[in-house]
Amino acid sequence: MTSRHLAKVLRQMMRSDQTVRLNVSTALARDGRVSKKLVDAMVSTDGENTKRLKGIFRGQGQSLIRQATESELRAIWLITQHADHDVKFQKLVLRLIKPLIRDKSKAKEHYAYLQDRVLVNEGKPQLFGTQFTQDKHGKPIPHKIRDPQYLDARRREFGLQPFAEYEKFFHLTPIQQLEEFEKN
Repeated sequence: MTSRHLAKVLRQMMRSDQTVRLNVSTALARDGRVSKKLVDAMVSTDGENTKRLKGIFRGQGQSLIRQATESELRAIWLITQHADHDVKFQKLVLRLIKPLIRDKSKAKEHYAYLQDRVLVNEGKPQLFGTQFTQDKHGKPIPHKIRDPQYLDARRREFGLQPFAEYEKFFHLTPIQQLEEFEKN
C-alpha cells in the first residue's frame, strides 16, 4: 500500500469513526438517549475499523507507526482507542507508540489516553484521568485514578491540560463536546 493510499484509508476510517459518534451525540442531545440501532452501528464501525487496521499492521508492521505522519498517527490512535473489544491490540499499539513520545508532538498525548484506556479496560486505576464513566445519577465521573496527588504532574509531563480543566469537558452537552474535540 502506498503512503498516499494509506493516508486516504486512515482518513476514511477516522471519518467513519467520528460520523457514527456524531450521530450518537446528536441523538443524545436531541432525545436524551441513544437507540440500539445507533449503538449497534457504532460497535460495528469500531469492529470493522479495528479489523482493517490490524490488517494494515500485518502488512506494514511496526514501520507503520514509526513512519506515520501526525495526522496518520492520530487516526491510528483514535481507531485503536475505540477498539475496546480488543485490548490485546490496544496494548500492541500502545507499545509501538511509546518510543515516539520523544519525537512526535502528539504521540505523548495519544500514549496517555491509550494507556488509560487499556488500564480501565483491564479493571485497573488509570494514570492520567482521561477516562470517565457515570455515577448512578448519570453524572460524569472519572474512572479510579492511581495516586491522584500526582495526577497533574503526570498530565503536565505528557502535554495534557490540568485535570480540573479537562474535567469541565465532561459537563458540556454532547454537541459541545464534539465541537471541542474537533478543535483539537
